[in-house]
Amino acid sequence: MNLDAAGRVIGPADWPVVLENIKSDCYASNERKVLVFVPATNADSVAAVRILEVLLRAIHLPYSVYPVTRYAQVQETCISELAGDLENFRTVFFINCGAQENLLNLFSPAQLELLRVVIVDSHRPIHYNNFWHQNIFIFHDPADGDVTPEDMPKPDGLSDCEDEEEVGRPPPAEGEPGADEDDDSDDDSFKENRRPAQRQRLSDEAEHSRLPERQAARAAIRRKRKEYLGQGQTFSKPAACLLYDLAYQLKQDDPFLLWMSIIGLTDHLVHQQISPEKYAEWQLQYEQAANVYAPTGERVEVTVQGRGDAGPMTVEIDTPSYGAIEPMDDYHFVTLRHWSLHESMLHSPYVATRLKTWHDRGRKKLEELIARMGFPLQHAKAQFVAMRPMLQQQLGPKLLQHGGDFRLDRDVKFRSFMMKVGYAVKLCAADTVHGVTALLEVCEQPGSEDDCPMHRFWEAWEALGVKNGEGIKAGIKRSQRFQKALLSDGGLLIGRKAVREWTSYRLFNLSKEDIANRELLGQPLALLKLGMFLREAHYQEKQGRKNLVLVGPMSQNPADRGFCLVVGICASGPTLGSTKGNAFGQMFRTAARHLNADIQQDGFETSIIKVQADDVLRFLRELGKVDLQDSL
Repeated sequence: MNLDAAGRVIGPADWPVVLENIKSDCYASNERKVLVFVPATNADSVAAVRILEVLLRAIHLPYSVYPVTRYAQVQETCISELAGDLENFRTVFFINCGAQENLLNLFSPAQLELLRVVIVDSHRPIHYNNFWHQNIFIFHDPADGDVTPEDMPKPDGLSDCEDEEEVGRPPPAEGEPGADEDDDSDDDSFKENRRPAQRQRLSDEAEHSRLPERQAARAAIRRKRKEYLGQGQTFSKPAACLLYDLAYQLKQDDPFLLWMSIIGLTDHLVHQQISPEKYAEWQLQYEQAANVYAPTGERVEVTVQGRGDAGPMTVEIDTPSYGAIEPMDDYHFVTLRHWSLHESMLHSPYVATRLKTWHDRGRKKLEELIARMGFPLQHAKAQFVAMRPMLQQQLGPKLLQHGGDFRLDRDVKFRSFMMKVGYAVKLCAADTVHGVTALLEVCEQPGSEDDCPMHRFWEAWEALGVKNGEGIKAGIKRSQRFQKALLSDGGLLIGRKAVREWTSYRLFNLSKEDIANRELLGQPLALLKLGMFLREAHYQEKQGRKNLVLVGPMSQNPADRGFCLVVGICASGPTLGSTKGNAFGQMFRTAARHLNADIQQDGFETSIIKVQADDVLRFLRELGKVDLQDSL
C-alpha cells in the first residue's frame, strides 16, 4: 500500500508505515518537524501524548506539542507555524481531535497539499471530507467496526460542484472543443444562422429533461450526509490504546506505555464513553500484557539497625518496583485508597444516587449497609489503606452478599489495575484518572497566572510520570474537593426540584442558580459528571430514563467571562452493539441557526457548547422548539 498516494482510514498494519514515512521526510531536511495538537481536557489525551513522545524520540524526530481547547487555537497555531514555510513538508498529529471536524475548514488547499495530517482520535463519526482526502490519515481499529467507502458520503467538492457545473454549464464558445467547427456548408444563410441555435435549443431541452434526475441525486447525497453526521457522537478505542498498539508493533512497548494505555481506557470507562462490555474486553488484553511485565521476584540484602543493642543486621527484601502493574478488583467508590471507605462511598455517584446520601436518611442507609457487612463504623471512617487486611479482603464478598438490598448491583465491582512505585506508593488506574482530570480542570489558585488550560495540561503531564506519586496525590485531593461539591450542589438541585421536563429531555439551568461551588462545577468534564449524577438520581427515583440538558453557572474565567457551558447528555451510557450516539450537537446547531446569539461550538465535544449568559433563556426557548429527532 502506497500511503503517500492514498490516505483515509488505515488499520494497525499500516500505522508503522506512516511513522516510517514521517521519519524519512524529517531526515531529508532539518527544518521539517512534527506538530502535535492535543486537547487540554482529558486524561486519555495526556496519556496518548506521553506515548507519542516516546515513539517520536525513539526515532529522533523533532516535534512540538500544543495543548488546545478549541479549533480556533489550532487554526491560529497553524497560521503562525506554517506561514511562509510551505516548502518544507510537515506532519501534523491530531490527538483526540480532528476526526469529526472538517479539516478543509482549518487548512488552506495549498497547506493540505503539502501537509501530512495524522489523526489518532476516539471521536466518531469521522467527517466524510477527512475520509476522502489523500493527505489525511486516520488511525482506526477494525474491532470498532469497518469504515468503508460505501458507507461514507462523497466529499463536498466532488459531488455538489460537479453536478452544479454540469447543470449550469454554458454552451462551448467558438473555437473551443465541442463548438460547431465542421459546418462548412454554403447552402444558404438561413441554414447557417439556424443550425447553432437549433443545436443549442436541443441541448438546453436535454439538459432540462435531466434536471429533476440530477436534483434528486443531489438531494440523496445531502440526505446521506445529514443521516451520517446525524448519527451522533460516539467513541471508539481510546487514543492512548491506539498508540500503545503502535508501540507494540514497533517493539517499543514497556510497562510505562502499558500504564498510559490503561489510563486512557479507564478514562473512557469513568466518563461513560465506552460500554462496560467493551472495557472488559480491552481490560482482559491488558491484563495478559501486564503478566508479561510482572516482576521476577528477585530479592536483595540490606543492612538495618536492630532493636535496642542488637546492632546492625542483614535482612532480605523484595527489590523496589518502579512501574510494576498488577491486575486487581476495583469498585465504583471514588479514590477509595486515598479516603476512608465511608467517605468514598458517601461521595461516589454510584452509591449516592442509589442511597441519596446528600441528606440524613441516605447517610443512615449507608451506615446500615456498612454495619450489615460487618465493618465497625470507626474502622470504616478510618483510612481504607489502614484498615485491617482481613476487612479489605472481605469488602467484595460482603458487597455481593448485602449490596443488593441497598440497590448496589454486581457491577459495583470491576477489574482494573494498580501500579507500584517503589516500596510505598501504589496507584490505582481509576484514582489516577480522577487525579489527572482534577489537575486539568481545577486550579489551586483560581485567577492566577497558573489558571490556564496549558499550564494545567503540563501539570497533569508531569503527574503521569511513573515516579511522580506526589503529583497524582495532589490531583486526587482536588478530585475529592470536586466530589464533595458534586454531592452537595447536586443534592441541593434535586431537593429544590430545579428540573424542568421537556418532550425529549430534562433541563437543569444553573446560570441563575445560587450554588456554592460555581468555579468547580463550571468546567466541561465537571459539568458532564454533574449531569450524569442528576440523570442517574432521577432514574433511581423511578422517573425513567431521559436525555438531559444542563446549563452550567456563568464562567468567571477571564477568557470565558460571561459565558455558560451547556452540555447534552444521553439518557443512558453506551451499551454493547449500540450505534446510536449523542445527537445533541446537531440539536444545538439547529437551535443556534435560528438565533442571532453569541454561541461558540468549536470545542472537541460536539455535545458541549458555550452560550452568552444573556442569551441562555432565548437559546433554551429555541431549544424547546427543536425535537431531538427533527434536528437530525
